[in-house]
Amino acid sequence: MPNHGGLEINLIDSTAINAVLNRYLESHARTGTNTLALHLGALLGFAVEKGWMEKWPSIPMIPVQKRARPIVTEETLDQFLAVVDAQGCLPASFLVRAQVYMGRRNHEARMMKWSGLRMEQRSFIPDKTKNGDAPLMPIPDVMLPWFDKMAQETGTFGLICPGKTGEPRAHDFTIRYIRRALKAVGLLEDITDHRLRASFANILNKKGVPLPTIQKLMRHSKIETTMIYIETHEDEMRSAINLMR
Repeated sequence: MPNHGGLEINLIDSTAINAVLNRYLESHARTGTNTLALHLGALLGFAVEKGWMEKWPSIPMIPVQKRARPIVTEETLDQFLAVVDAQGCLPASFLVRAQVYMGRRNHEARMMKWSGLRMEQRSFIPDKTKNGDAPLMPIPDVMLPWFDKMAQETGTFGLICPGKTGEPRAHDFTIRYIRRALKAVGLLEDITDHRLRASFANILNKKGVPLPTIQKLMRHSKIETTMIYIETHEDEMRSAINLMR
């Protein structure tokens, strides 16, 4: 009978596994310990396939606290956008703002058409959303001048931010402008354009906008999806709990 760590495979039980994981956890992080648990599970699964044991014992996974994912905060937003603008590409400036000010997804921003604009109503109607519907979306006042700038740049027919041939911009068109701006303002460079949409949700949440309203602005069918975007840091939790007096 094969053995592992001096113990015959068929004698390995939950007690032995817990002992190994606890010993490993004394000098390693929880995530590393969970990786070890996954490797043990793979080895024991192989043992079951070979007939060395009937079934492998349950292997516990250690709960790991979710880390807050990076976003552009309200405090850094103006500086971030200023560096994007300084790179001198009007379409990039518009598309970045469409994501961070209107919560548009990358492809939704790139596919925005002039036919959807209702300037008199300060609203925009997309062709369709991820869910297949096309709700009328309000345009924030801060975005209105940028629609005017794009109208002067490209006219008011077809896509608002077309490529050179009139086709939609590439999905990664804005990423280089975003990365340069992140580096310039000292933010993490792994903030993707999708995290700009998350930044939109978090800035509204910090301003006290109710989650159901944020849900509608992000066009989520379920509020649980919206909550995935909301980041809560330890200092915010501490400030909240200290409101109890």
